[in-house]
Amino acid sequence: MHATPDAASLLKPLADFYIGRALPEVRFIEAARIPQAYRQLLDHSNDMTSTLQRFHDEEIRVHVIEIRQDHTCYERKVLLVTRDARRTVEFGAIEILLERFPTGVQREILRAEMPLGAILQSFGIEYKSKPRAFFEVESDEVMNAALTLSHTQTLYGRCNEIKNTEGQVLARIVEILPPAIDRRKNV
Repeated sequence: MHATPDAASLLKPLADFYIGRALPEVRFIEAARIPQAYRQLLDHSNDMTSTLQRFHDEEIRVHVIEIRQDHTCYERKVLLVTRDARRTVEFGAIEILLERFPTGVQREILRAEMPLGAILQSFGIEYKSKPRAFFEVESDEVMNAALTLSHTQTLYGRCNEIKNTEGQVLARIVEILPPAIDRRKNV
């Protein structure tokens, strides 16, 4: 496997929301070690929005838990939720470099109603999704509360970057799937 940036860099979007509390231990793993049900949703070069929409056959919406912002960077800790069934399909954090987007796109990002992937698609902005690392983590009280879990569970996720066609980073994302993702809305 090629060398990856250090854990602090990979986990930064999520770690920024853990100030004052310890981030749970994250174990970086090869994609092949991720259970198949999770691997199909994590090990690809697509954005999670479109991947989750296809998997759940339903539009995905953002539920913002917390926002941090300065003049160049907009961060949010979020849940991605199916529009109709309101099933939580991802917990995560994203760091968006606002200055790399046109004003109209920035406004839509700041409205915090749609995931970034859906916004980019709706504005016809070409981009590439580049997973930087995969991991497993034991859920902590923050994740349990967000995902309404009653006890600690092993969760799987990835650290991802979204880049424009010039190779500039548009966003860095930590994406964590809830348990039992293999259950579709009708099961």
